[in-house]
Amino acid sequence: YKGGHPQLNKECKVELTITNKAVKMVFGSKEIQIEFNDIDKISFETIEQINSRITATRLATLGVFALALKKKEKDTIKYVTIDFHDDIDIEQTVVLGGKAAETIYSRLYSAFSNFKKQNKDNEKLESKVQDPYEELKKIKELLDLGIITQEEFDIKKKELLNL
Repeated sequence: YKGGHPQLNKECKVELTITNKAVKMVFGSKEIQIEFNDIDKISFETIEQINSRITATRLATLGVFALALKKKEKDTIKYVTIDFHDDIDIEQTVVLGGKAAETIYSRLYSAFSNFKKQNKDNEKLESKVQDPYEELKKIKELLDLGIITQEEFDIKKKELLNL
């Protein structure tokens, strides 16, 4: 862990766990979880790229660690950045680095992508479920136009209203 989370005020080693709904960072007795619902973006970038896009408020949370790295490190070392918003909708950027940064990014990106895809699929299913009363209105119109019989209407009405 390099910086960015208000509860972790210094660079430290963390145990990282990636689930299908969140990323969890544990060090000592402290545990921080960032839900995938709260994540806006996950990136793999150099310090120069991070500095070029981070707003002043985010830079304040990251501290000066980004500015203190040597030029060589700025150009070659890459970090995992997680842009998210917290419970009160304040934007945050957590920066993770180290030897496993590329592996972390790959696994985190994969889990996050799967989560987003699953949520989109669930939204599509929910949007397909129609209000039975709206459907009943449509069938009533068909009855009024003489397209279906009263018997067909009654059968469909019982089906829609679970009678």
